[in-house]
Amino acid sequence: MSYTMQQIVDIARKPLEDDDKDRYSDADLLGYVVSALLLLRTKRPDFFFGTFSSLTDLSALTLVSTFPLDDQYAQGVADYATARASTHDSDHVTSGRVQQFFDLFGMGAL
Repeated sequence: MSYTMQQIVDIARKPLEDDDKDRYSDADLLGYVVSALLLLRTKRPDFFFGTFSSLTDLSALTLVSTFPLDDQYAQGVADYATARASTHDSDHVTSGRVQQFFDLFGMGAL
């Protein structure tokens, strides 16, 4: 299965309990997904070998774009977006939930 960026955003939205998109916009979550991809490209450029033949600017990704990595990295990238979004909720920051999602990103993606 090949994911779209919208699907990754939707996966990130589930633990945020924001199915109605009241608290986090698609644009904000897409930005966090792109941030995760930029971080991965820095830490693990081998993930991108042969993947971006014509797309070198990750900021050009839109919600309808195809997720540019192998499907096995989709959940880890979504977890990073969840963690970034959760940093805006003070109760999640102090509860350790944010760190848990960052840890999931590290285990799943790196």
